Amino acid sequence: MGYHFTKEHSVIKQTVTAEDFDGNSHTQTLWFHLNKTDVLALQRKLPRGIEETISTLANKKREDVTDEDTWTLYDFFKLLMDSSYGRKSADGLHFEKSEEILHEFQSSIFYDECLLGLVQKEEKAIAFFNGIFPKALIDQAKAEHPELFTAN
Repeated sequence: MGYHFTKEHSVIKQTVTAEDFDGNSHTQTLWFHLNKTDVLALQRKLPRGIEETISTLANKKREDVTDEDTWTLYDFFKLLMDSSYGRKSADGLHFEKSEEILHEFQSSIFYDECLLGLVQKEEKAIAFFNGIFPKALIDQAKAEHPELFTAN
């Protein structure tokens, strides 16, 4: 169905509309955020790290992208989405993440809409990537590798 997201500091607020199993349309607001500790954990989970994974994919021409590259991109954004999903507290002091919260999201009608939107639309993927990471880390990466932050 569709989704729209906006950046609110280092948190992505994503409004997603999806169709349920009975054909009814539903809209929900989802939240995504990575803190510096989360970023370090991601670095360890990715065999080539975040920067090299992005660089490898971003530097390929569309006609040179292989099936393996497509699956790498899918796995990368699935990991980003799963690692960053949570619930922002009303007072803005906490961002709650847990296996239960993630499982609830993964089993919802909104999960596919979010993930496939990121994998299929380059501009949404870039905006999501830029939005979930801490601002200081994005600013540093942009200064060092500006080519990684624009769509080809």
